[in-house]
Amino acid sequence: MNDTQGHLKGDEVLKYIGQYLLENIRETDIPCRYGGDEFCIILPDCKLDSAFTICGKLIAAFEQQYPELHLSFGLIAAPPDSTVDAEELINRADKKNVSGKRA
Repeated sequence: MNDTQGHLKGDEVLKYIGQYLLENIRETDIPCRYGGDEFCIILPDCKLDSAFTICGKLIAAFEQQYPELHLSFGLIAAPPDSTVDAEELINRADKKNVSGKRA
């Protein structure tokens, strides 16, 4: 986006997402900025269907605010006793794509 709409617009979008997350996730959830335009949200004790709903609400709010842009998520579930490290979970999530609608 920075290349097409400029850094100020990119900063505005990042602030919007950050503020939305602060106002709309549980205290136990952990939102993180991961990379330039990527975020990671750790949702402890959250079933995949609930995570899908959370992401769908954020996508809807985002696309209402910025109809010219598209937001997507990669969702992955890991049990508390999982031995998969964070890097592998992120790699797996990158291969998934949730656009707010079930395929």
